[in-house]
Order: sequence, then structure tokens, then C-alpha cells
Amino acid sequence: MRGSFEGQFAPGSKVEHPELGEGVLLAVEASGFARVFFRDIGERQVAVSALRDAKPGIGQVIAGLKPATAESLLKLRLAIEAEELP
Repeated sequence: MRGSFEGQFAPGSKVEHPELGEGVLLAVEASGFARVFFRDIGERQVAVSALRDAKPGIGQVIAGLKPATAESLLKLRLAIEAEELP
């Protein structure tokens, strides 16, 4: 688990804990725990498995984007045309 987390996040990455909120990753320990600094409560040691990437709002939008297909573009064009109808 440690290896997969280190490959995804580097020290200084923003992470989110379900109970403690957003924090900054300081280090990942060999024990499977990470040291994280939380603004309101300071530094805590938490299980790596409880952390996830804390993407900013726009990052979540970008991560959810999918490539356009011919069908989705047709639906978009028809929806725009329908809006323009009197």
C-alpha cells in the first residue's frame, strides 16, 4: 500500500481525510501511516488507506471529463437548436 500511495502523491500534496478534512502530506511511513498537517488541528499521523487526493473544484471537473462522441455532439447541437425555438 505504501508504494502505491507514494507513487500517486508526493510530500506537499493536498490530501483529504474523511474526519479531519483537508491537509498537506508531510511523509509516508513504512508502517502504512502518513504524517499530515491539518490547518485546524496541526500534524497528525493517519492511516494511508483513509486518505484521498484533495483536488480543487476545477480539478474534480476536469477529472470527470470524457471525450466527445458523435452521438453526444448531435445531442448537444439538438439541445441548442431546441433552446432557440420560439
